[in-house]
Amino acid sequence: MTLYGSIPFMQAQKKGSTVGVFWLSAAETWVDVIKTKQNPHALTTEKASTQTHWISESGLLDVFVLPGPDAASVYRQYGELTGFTTLPAMFSIAYHQCRWNYVSQDDVKDVDRKFDKFDIPYDVIWLDIEHTDGKKYFTWDPLTFNKPESMQKTLAKRDRKVFSLPLLAYLGASV
Repeated sequence: MTLYGSIPFMQAQKKGSTVGVFWLSAAETWVDVIKTKQNPHALTTEKASTQTHWISESGLLDVFVLPGPDAASVYRQYGELTGFTTLPAMFSIAYHQCRWNYVSQDDVKDVDRKFDKFDIPYDVIWLDIEHTDGKKYFTWDPLTFNKPESMQKTLAKRDRKVFSLPLLAYLGASV
């Protein structure tokens, strides 16, 4: 079944050979994959086969066969066709500390100090809605987070970041 934003790319490989197929179509597309076992009476040495059926509802058909000969070559050829993936920011793939309700900036600083004390590396600390003024996005509670810039600069000195879950909700992202 199709998925919004899916990319119809298939790779097949066997010992000594890899091939890729990229089906470029903006139309809704289905790919049926059928595996069959060898007929014991057939005159072939292959034990099984895989067949694919590619079905697009409409549109022009562009099919790219990426001949390999190995997986690295197939992915290089695919990248040359579509563009190579940009690596994510290093901090985004590291440990993120998140818990509900840091009660104050002193609480955040204390958690940060304890991570250092116990030599636990992390790159991001997430704040929930409780750090805001009256649960309004893009604000800071003036009583419990009265110097947010100072808190963020302290964390930034050690290459740590502060993110806000309400900001993600506002942007429509999910965690």
